[in-house]
Amino acid sequence: MTITEEIKEAIPGAGWTVPGMLRARSQLTPDEPALWDLSAHSEWVATTWGDYSRAVAAISIALRALGLARGERIGILAGSSRQWDYAQFAILAAGGVAVGLDPYGLNEHNQDIARRCDFVGIVVGNSAMLKQLGDELRSELRFVICIEPGSEGDTIPLESLLLKADADCDWNLAQPDDPATIIFTSGTTGTPKGIEYSHRQMCLAASSILSAFPDIQAGSHLACWLPLSNLFQRMINLCAIGRGAYTYYVADPREIMRFAPGIAPHVFIGVPRFYEKVYAGIQEALAKKPPLQRRIAQWALAAGDRHAAAARAGRAPGLLDGIAFSLADRLVLGKLRGILGSNLRFMLSGSAPMPPWLLERFHGMGLPILEAYGLSENIIPVSLNRPGRFRFGTVGRPLPGCEVRLADDGELQVRGPGVFSGYFGESPADAPIDGDGYLASGDYASIDDDG
Repeated sequence: MTITEEIKEAIPGAGWTVPGMLRARSQLTPDEPALWDLSAHSEWVATTWGDYSRAVAAISIALRALGLARGERIGILAGSSRQWDYAQFAILAAGGVAVGLDPYGLNEHNQDIARRCDFVGIVVGNSAMLKQLGDELRSELRFVICIEPGSEGDTIPLESLLLKADADCDWNLAQPDDPATIIFTSGTTGTPKGIEYSHRQMCLAASSILSAFPDIQAGSHLACWLPLSNLFQRMINLCAIGRGAYTYYVADPREIMRFAPGIAPHVFIGVPRFYEKVYAGIQEALAKKPPLQRRIAQWALAAGDRHAAAARAGRAPGLLDGIAFSLADRLVLGKLRGILGSNLRFMLSGSAPMPPWLLERFHGMGLPILEAYGLSENIIPVSLNRPGRFRFGTVGRPLPGCEVRLADDGELQVRGPGVFSGYFGESPADAPIDGDGYLASGDYASIDDDG
């Protein structure tokens, strides 16, 4: 199945724009749950696809009434929430460009991004967050929209914009090749560089990810816990629209382990440091158990390791190992998996390599972690391991839409529709793309006979 066929099958008539995907989904399943938020009493409350689409339509029209013109940029500085996505989709539907700012990032980084993007407005979680931008930048904004109630000064409550319009009007002005977002590289080796992506590229990326993960289905639970300034988290939320999956928002990333059992995600995304902390927490909890329980736990983990190693080698476990694993799973391993809920099929990891021993240990517990590899300059992940088709110590096979090759010195090169066209504010000629359209990754790789 090609990328185009995948997304058309998921959402007919999406039109290759991000708001178009939402509109099409809301027409297909208007009364099905879409987004889940925690109430003041820590209970999960659902928003339907129809209500999601109507909220975006209303805010989009309100933004146009505030003077937002096509191509103008608005920043979003807030914790993860349905309102974050409301704002993002509404900005895009109004023809604007949505730029995520990390609420946990350095003030000077956010100020630099705001200055370079020349924001006409900003959406903030609460009015106190405006201090992160400074008075000078604040004075240049045309408007400030505040998610939390009780806005101060001349800020506009987001809730007030929900009453402004009817969703039946022509609220989506976006075109496939309009700019949709600008992300910024980490800047660990210099000033962060801006990268602009279009609606078409975002839809292509979502389609490519979905083609690799048929496990994501209508009604699958997905946790949105990374800051939505993180493009991959936004792409996972877009994938949820593609399949009709549920998105559960956790505003504070430090709270994810508290809420994960209740969310019961089917697929979970994270970074190596997160998984290292999870394993350290498991070890610390086991160390507090009485000696007999500790010995049983260590025996169970070893039984799980043997069972997983046999599976990776493509062989059936021996009779005794099979019996031991069944008992270990019932006594210990199943309970360990419960820390991330009862539905988990697999986890994804990126941004840095994980030690193979830790991948093997999680696999032994029945929690496979699939490593992926991507570049800021290519919105489609370059490669990733798939359920049932993974090899620890690798980043899997290329995704649809990514054509890879190795330079003479072993540097990985990639081309395809997800590759950027140049850094924001710089000449396209300065981009590390050769005459054949291949992007130089700056990373060295090898490709085996299995791809």
